[in-house]
Amino acid sequence: MPAFHAFREIPRSARAHPWLALVLLGTLGLLLWHGWTYRFLTDDAYISFRYAVNFAEGHGLVFNPGEERVEGYTNFLWVLLLAAAHRLGIPPETAAPVLTFALTILLWAAVLWFLLRVMKAPEPRWLTPLPLLMLAATRSVAVWSTSGLETRLFEVLVVGGTLRLLAELQDHRLGAHRPFPLAALLFALGALTRPDGILLAGAAFGSAGLILAMERRRTFWRIAAQAAGMGAVIGAHFLFRIAYYGQWLPNTYYAKVGGRTWLGMGLNYLGTFFLEYGALLWVPLMIAAVLWFRRRGALAVPLVFAAVVLPHMAYIALIGGDHFEFRPLDLYFPFLFILLYAGTLHWAQSRRGRRLAPIYAAAVLAGLAWLPWQGHRQFPMDQYIVAFPGEHEPPEDTSVFWLPPRLHNASPMYNLVQFPVLQTRMEAAKRHLDPGRDAVLGRWALRPIAEAYQGLVRKTTMHFVGIRQEEHRLFLEAVAPEGRLMGRLSSEGVFPPDAYIAVSSVGAIPYYSRLRTLDRLGLNDALVARAGLRVEGRAMAHERHATLEYARERGVDFWAVDSVHLVMSAEDPQFFWRVQDALMREIPAHVAEMGKGRFLFALLPQGEERTRERFPGMILSRFWEPAALEVLNRKVIAYLESASEASDADTVYLLGQWKLFAGDPAGALGVWESLSAVYWDRIPHWLNLAAARSDIGDRNGALGAARRALELSRAWGDERLTAEIAAHIRTLEAAVFAPAQPPSPGP
Repeated sequence: MPAFHAFREIPRSARAHPWLALVLLGTLGLLLWHGWTYRFLTDDAYISFRYAVNFAEGHGLVFNPGEERVEGYTNFLWVLLLAAAHRLGIPPETAAPVLTFALTILLWAAVLWFLLRVMKAPEPRWLTPLPLLMLAATRSVAVWSTSGLETRLFEVLVVGGTLRLLAELQDHRLGAHRPFPLAALLFALGALTRPDGILLAGAAFGSAGLILAMERRRTFWRIAAQAAGMGAVIGAHFLFRIAYYGQWLPNTYYAKVGGRTWLGMGLNYLGTFFLEYGALLWVPLMIAAVLWFRRRGALAVPLVFAAVVLPHMAYIALIGGDHFEFRPLDLYFPFLFILLYAGTLHWAQSRRGRRLAPIYAAAVLAGLAWLPWQGHRQFPMDQYIVAFPGEHEPPEDTSVFWLPPRLHNASPMYNLVQFPVLQTRMEAAKRHLDPGRDAVLGRWALRPIAEAYQGLVRKTTMHFVGIRQEEHRLFLEAVAPEGRLMGRLSSEGVFPPDAYIAVSSVGAIPYYSRLRTLDRLGLNDALVARAGLRVEGRAMAHERHATLEYARERGVDFWAVDSVHLVMSAEDPQFFWRVQDALMREIPAHVAEMGKGRFLFALLPQGEERTRERFPGMILSRFWEPAALEVLNRKVIAYLESASEASDADTVYLLGQWKLFAGDPAGALGVWESLSAVYWDRIPHWLNLAAARSDIGDRNGALGAARRALELSRAWGDERLTAEIAAHIRTLEAAVFAPAQPPSPGP
């Protein structure tokens, strides 16, 4: 592979330029450090991990052993590599980050090889480290140095294949002969790693063949023969897919795309990418790069780069982008940085340009790094917030955020349920990437760009497009403990080996629990992927949904009420909200204590009697019955009281919510009084304080607390909430200041 030869070139360069080798190795160190700062695993990677483990253990390339074969992955070669590691005793979650870090080094080396051997590192030599420095400084390159996904393997194969193809093309044009068609092999392996590798391979070899054909070179047929060999490997994989899975395309295609296009969102996705990495600054150097290559008779380099990138970019735009932060676009960066380097070399050939080149290169580096760093620095790291920052606003029917009086001791003041976290999320979303918070982006020239970027980030993430690394890391932290807990319960016999669950997060939970799992989003279920219930609106990879009836037919035992979490913690506000929602909607869910403040909360598709027979060690309760609900409240409150002594204000807040919900306004009153004294600017604390005071008959106290909430709501700028609080204040005032009614006359 060309990357390996790069390490042989460094000593040669060191003999002529000792400082150059040190700087080049320094860029590698910077790249690895940068990648380490963004190290993470994503929940989606655990889907491939599960396939790899099942394959290594002899169950085949299946998600659920013993069930029908469904290709719920799009990274065949990556799964095989992880399966091989598992056979050697290295679990996929350990092997994947090590492999991707090693592959990151190979990516760096492939670029270096191209600079030193193909471009010959022309004068001035001090510019040679520039593309590698850009590679090291780019957030996206650092992010995909881990993740557990196949992204970096795919990039090494495609980028390495493209760079090697250009070297082979150069030899063909010079009449030299390379004995081994390495470029074709790399592209073939890339196509086995991700399906879009087929498009990239076809574009690369098609453009190379076209260049040779236009030059009337006989070596065109050699390129064609290599492409035919590459096509044979790709065709063999298609035949395997048909024979093994019975489908031409992976099941994930039908679940995520299914023939539908989403060009508008795809253009937003690309626009976010270009703004985030300062693409306007690339243009002058890109033009200069074409001139530099033209002068050297090497226009094939930018032409092949364009042939590889542009059709692939059009495809990404057509399908609406990607669920992950620039994952399919990350492979463009090595090509881009080589072109920016060539453009800088072109400028440096003149006296004026030599002075301007380092200044402009520094500006390009700043453009690559500044917005991504601000996005990371401003991201709320203390809690998982779905689709952050999004453009989520309260729904038109705000009643879904208010608990009906019948659910908490018939209080005349509605108890705010979801709004605390909603308010936190909306405040954080409004602040996130606000140009006014940044001394650089707030400048008049950059402010319109920063505002456009902020708007695109909110628009894309609202539809689960371009979700950031920080959110994926936090999500895994939220679900992995649940998967491990369920795995332990399974080993203890609480869940029998054939237990069947239905959730919409099929990464870490099924992987660690080893339980049969129905993917409610259809990634691993052929019927749901093709004929599942389609939700209103559009959300990347979240548009198809299984139905409860289908789960019943499949034999599912537990259908998670929360969709993601089957077992929920008392310290999780989601559990409180799900209990409220189930009561409001009269959902016949069941609850069972799992220990340490955790509760299974699910529907029973096979019916209560059948489920009790299959799970005799599990005490299931109809939580909607008053006696069972009282027991649940008592257990949750007891756990939160013990946990709140060493926990943060969120746990204390939740304790107040549960006490008010359980009909203990006096106990809740002390919670709200202490919280509102410390967090005096939080609307939910004052509204709940008003509810608690109203429940104990202190209407004047309730009125004062509600008025304080009204002031804060006006300052916050939520007109609908302000109107709702004002309306309730009028109701309280009418009750407090109503004239006393004279006693009714006797008969």
